[in-house]
Amino acid sequence: MTPLLFCSAALAQPVLLQVEVPRELLLQAVTARVQRHGELTEVPLADDGKLPGDVPGDGVWVGWSNGDYARILPIELSLTPEGGQPTVYYAGTETLDADELVQLAWRVRVRQPSLLVDVGRVAAALPGGTPGPTRVDPLLISLGWGAVVVAIVGVAAVGRVRP
Repeated sequence: MTPLLFCSAALAQPVLLQVEVPRELLLQAVTARVQRHGELTEVPLADDGKLPGDVPGDGVWVGWSNGDYARILPIELSLTPEGGQPTVYYAGTETLDADELVQLAWRVRVRQPSLLVDVGRVAAALPGGTPGPTRVDPLLISLGWGAVVVAIVGVAAVGRVRP
């Protein structure tokens, strides 16, 4: 068991870090601090299109963390607004199940009108700061389908009333 554990610790484990930032939030920098086996590494993220598959200016900041295989990866994300100081908005521990490429993504949300910033984990970062579904969406969908049903029943009723 010990030789197997020793061999697995020597494997490289690339981690793709992605942070989705809404367009209204102007940032100077996004930085991740990643800890592997007690060693802290600062990973700058960028939205410049230099990494494969990245589109410049799409609102998804990306960066790579390479290192030895780690099952547990403590990560801190800090955002630096234009002309401001870096502030940590996310601190958490990610559990990694693979020793191959791992993708981790976060979404930055700006709460209106107070402009509070909230950062949370998501399955994938979407370009353009797309907010995704809201609490109102199911209600709007229900109302839309309700209108369709009323229209169909109305047309059927009008067809029966005429001689």
